[in-house]
Amino acid sequence: MTVRNDARCSRGSVALAVVASLALSLSGCAEFAEWMSFDSPAEKAINAKMEADRASLWEMTLMAGRYGVMLDQAREILNLPEPKNAPSFPTDATDDLGQRKALASYQVSVANQFFADAARACKKRRIPASVRAIACKDQKPVAAVLRAPVPADVAALSTRNDQVGDVIMPWWDAVCAHAPKEKEDDVPACAME
Repeated sequence: MTVRNDARCSRGSVALAVVASLALSLSGCAEFAEWMSFDSPAEKAINAKMEADRASLWEMTLMAGRYGVMLDQAREILNLPEPKNAPSFPTDATDDLGQRKALASYQVSVANQFFADAARACKKRRIPASVRAIACKDQKPVAAVLRAPVPADVAALSTRNDQVGDVIMPWWDAVCAHAPKEKEDDVPACAME
């Protein structure tokens, strides 16, 4: 009985040693491949910047999509009409420039949807006062800025995403504060993943 347990223990130790040496070998290969790569430090920096820009573009795309969802939820709660000609988003563009241009266009579209919703809500007397205060606020200077698309570079798109969020988030928060309370099995009116 003792001999069997020692054999199992030995096999386990050997297996662990084999797995550890294999892992070290593979990580060594990866390091060697990195060391042997023919990219110059400048090329590596450019590639790293491109990867960071892609990740940032993806995050901005997600956030812009959330702004659209927030407007949809607010419209439903306030019983406002759906916008005509709402663009589909995200785009099916596969190149970075096409995706950036689509994001710039969508940012303008979402801002325009907000301003149209706010104008409609301002005219409705049955809208709660806190929501009407936001809806009726003079937003012409902000609207003028947000209605023109920004250049398709990551920094400008990021700044614009923040500006769009600065007008939509208070609106959504105010509308959601007056959302009807959901019943047991209902999804909350202002659910956001």
